[in-house]
Amino acid sequence: MTTLDSLLAGHPEEFADRVRRRLADERVVWFTTVSDSGVAQPNPVWFHWDGEAFVVHNDRSSARVANLTARPRVTLHFDGGPLGRDVVVFQGTAEVHPEPTATALSQAYLDKYRQAIDTVLGGVAAFERSHPTVVRIRPTRLRGR
Repeated sequence: MTTLDSLLAGHPEEFADRVRRRLADERVVWFTTVSDSGVAQPNPVWFHWDGEAFVVHNDRSSARVANLTARPRVTLHFDGGPLGRDVVVFQGTAEVHPEPTATALSQAYLDKYRQAIDTVLGGVAAFERSHPTVVRIRPTRLRGR
């Protein structure tokens, strides 16, 4: 298994610090899958970094879930900043968990998004019904500047 430390090895410490900060603080990551026709499909998503993987909750009938089932290699990247100078791109492999588990909606995810879940999606129960499919993306490569 690739760890964050192994991905950061060889990168300058300043970059490694920015990656760690962004994993902790960012609220949206661009998650790119590939469609049946071979076209990249980037989508902004909420995520939680659990120390080993990105955790993303999805509607089980979304095109993203179908894409992942057929082609689990993906990329995730953060916004590059106003001048495109804060680039962080992860390549990884996605695992789709179509049935929710008792711990699918972690306390850390709730702490991060509770206000948005309540305001935009009608509360935790509504979110769990509308986004029951959990995707874990384990990064295998990292690039950026």
